[in-house]
Amino acid sequence: MKKDTIALFLGICIALFMAVPVHGQSRLNGFQYISPLNGARFVSKETNIVIRPGEVYGLNGYKFLNIAKITGSITGNHDYDIVIAGDQKTILLQPKNLFAPGESVTIDFSSNFAKAIDRDLSGVNYSFRISPKLSSDNDEPIGCCLRDSAAIPRNDVVEELILEEGDPSLPSDLYLPTVDISNNPDDGYLYIAKTGYTTMKPYILLLDNTGYPIFYKMFPFNVNALQKGPTGLLFYQMKNRNRIYAMDQTYTVVDSFTCRNGYTVNGHEFQMIDSGHVLMMAYDTQIIDMSEIVPGGDPSAQVIGLIIQELDSLRNVVFQWRSWDHFEITDAINVDFTSFRIDYVHGNAIELDYDGNILISSRHMDEITKINRQTGDIIWRLGGLNNEFTFYGDSVGFTRQHDIRRIDNGNITLFDNGNFHTPQYSRAVEYELDEVTKTCTLVWEYRNTPDNFGDCCGNVQRLPSGNTVVSWGGPSSPSMTEVNPDGHKEFELTLYNAPQAWSYRTLRIQWNGQAVQPHLIAEPIDRGAHLIFNKFGDSSVVKYYIYMGESHSPTTVVDSTSNNYCDINNLIHYPMYYFRVTAIDSLGVESPFSNEAEMEGTMIPPLEYVPGDANMLFDDWPPSVIGSDVTYLVNYFRGLAESCFLEGFYCSADANGDCIIIGSDVTRLVSYFRGIIGLSFCVDYESAWPTPDDLPAEPPENWPGCEH
Repeated sequence: MKKDTIALFLGICIALFMAVPVHGQSRLNGFQYISPLNGARFVSKETNIVIRPGEVYGLNGYKFLNIAKITGSITGNHDYDIVIAGDQKTILLQPKNLFAPGESVTIDFSSNFAKAIDRDLSGVNYSFRISPKLSSDNDEPIGCCLRDSAAIPRNDVVEELILEEGDPSLPSDLYLPTVDISNNPDDGYLYIAKTGYTTMKPYILLLDNTGYPIFYKMFPFNVNALQKGPTGLLFYQMKNRNRIYAMDQTYTVVDSFTCRNGYTVNGHEFQMIDSGHVLMMAYDTQIIDMSEIVPGGDPSAQVIGLIIQELDSLRNVVFQWRSWDHFEITDAINVDFTSFRIDYVHGNAIELDYDGNILISSRHMDEITKINRQTGDIIWRLGGLNNEFTFYGDSVGFTRQHDIRRIDNGNITLFDNGNFHTPQYSRAVEYELDEVTKTCTLVWEYRNTPDNFGDCCGNVQRLPSGNTVVSWGGPSSPSMTEVNPDGHKEFELTLYNAPQAWSYRTLRIQWNGQAVQPHLIAEPIDRGAHLIFNKFGDSSVVKYYIYMGESHSPTTVVDSTSNNYCDINNLIHYPMYYFRVTAIDSLGVESPFSNEAEMEGTMIPPLEYVPGDANMLFDDWPPSVIGSDVTYLVNYFRGLAESCFLEGFYCSADANGDCIIIGSDVTRLVSYFRGIIGLSFCVDYESAWPTPDDLPAEPPENWPGCEH
């Protein structure tokens, strides 16, 4: 056979191998579950090996010293650690070294292991292939908040925000939402994160039913509010941070989670489930020759798969499911398979089902899939090209959906974004499923009047009262709606600058949080700082102490206030001021220090002539000092003192250069300097006229301590 014929034959075989999932090879001599699957490709070089023999319990009773021989075709033999998972049915092999990109890995089970699990493993061939890519870089998905190829174009130009006079006790860039309707909403708070095409800073918020935040936290990147967990923790994910964060009821980040086996956690979903286990997802980009799969395909296409992981309380991967093993790339709907980058699954939700298995939402396949959590096998597929159900009462089905949830009555809810409805509209739907006869009956839906269309994001939450929260995703206005079972609106809220600003999810939760220490934000004002602070949830606070200094961790109290804000003026030293606050309760107990905030100072140039009545360069006596000139005068002479032009210079009271000029001190300082002729050297002078009205018509001839 000619070489080019052989090459062509091998190329076709490789292409077919890449295009066809390996779920048919998942059973390995009766094992209940094994990961990676036998014959799997695109496996991470950091993978562990998960073995669930099935019908074997109490594995901790065995002394597993030699389970298998792990051999890489490039790297050779691999040592590994053995971990018995908490279910006492799952064995984890953790290789101590990484596999090599592109190599084949073979697992040969030992006779001791076969005897321990009472299984004939002679002649068992188990192997998989490591992904040829060199790293886990470039796994950022094609975002669900970017336009789909067939979506109606919209104006993505970010409008300039108009700053309005706001609440001084809130950050100036925390734009409050508008409550459009409030009839009889459920109690509790709205857990929401603002995101979108906007110049606004992203915030996580807990809003009351007036739209006012009982808690806020600003982030440098877009953020997703994900879940209130079974233990009361709030979970969120910040873009460009490869972790899911857990915040407790003191608003303290107490834990964080990330995927293992070399995958980057994706912020679309996080579910904390039983026994401290968590479910997460990752996107996995592989280079695939799509020209061998579809006409005109890119020979070096970046194709994005989906990884589902379950981690135990010790952060071991005890279950892993990969779309490469179960889905075809061409299962995607309305996706351009000739593109250089193909996100064929785009998972966006995981739900623990009532029977312990899991449901996943695959947006770009228009599919909800049920997966056996013990074996990894697909149980059924709802929607999309591989739909197994007959729909009743719903002639349009769902497209580009989000947020599959199993609710208390046994039905499922989801947010139907409706990108491919004609015309486009979004809705909340509830289906009754018969998983035996494979029927799906629409029993409830909610469409806004007029229709809303959020082409990305969104969620549906059924409340214990029977009300339903619908978050419309983006871009949409209103942003969220709460309706009763009859579809009557009980509450509606619109985020500031919607539809350019929206929330990935909005959840109504019961919450009773109280911070341990205040949260502090410093915002610049003219030659000063506007400090905003709040000991969230603590109604016993009677005042706050303001600490300031020119070095970190200041310990000098410079002011106190019963408000949640304070302006500190005349920060003329350079380069930096540092602030902390504490809260004082009704018993006089002081809280721990807040976080530290900083503000750059402004140096006033010494002896620089600036026009104004308070520059002491007039012949008339006394010079007039009015309006802003008072501030100028204070800053001007402080600049002299700082630059040592008046060495040993001091002025009385608080107006001595320690940056505290409040109340009558301004008048005192102005009066004092009005008595100086020609910038006299007045080291010993201690008294001053109390008010400008007491100034003499002429300067005194013998002013104590002054040389003329």
